[in-house]
Amino acid sequence: MELKPVFSKHPYATMVTAVFLVSIVITTMYYFRLISGVPESRPKLDGLLTTTVILLVTTVVSWVTAFVMRPGD
Repeated sequence: MELKPVFSKHPYATMVTAVFLVSIVITTMYYFRLISGVPESRPKLDGLLTTTVILLVTTVVSWVTAFVMRPGD
């Protein structure tokens, strides 16, 4: 199975995955204090983690839906 055809056939799932990956990067950078000038606070971290989990669930659901609803090969 080649990756390019999978991503090009499912653009919505690909976009959701990209947003999820960006969210992971931002949350990780915030957690490890790699973003200069931004003080860490528990409510902000909780919000970032909640958003990341919601995007994870959305990514999984979009890929499952994409594969279930794909036309017969």
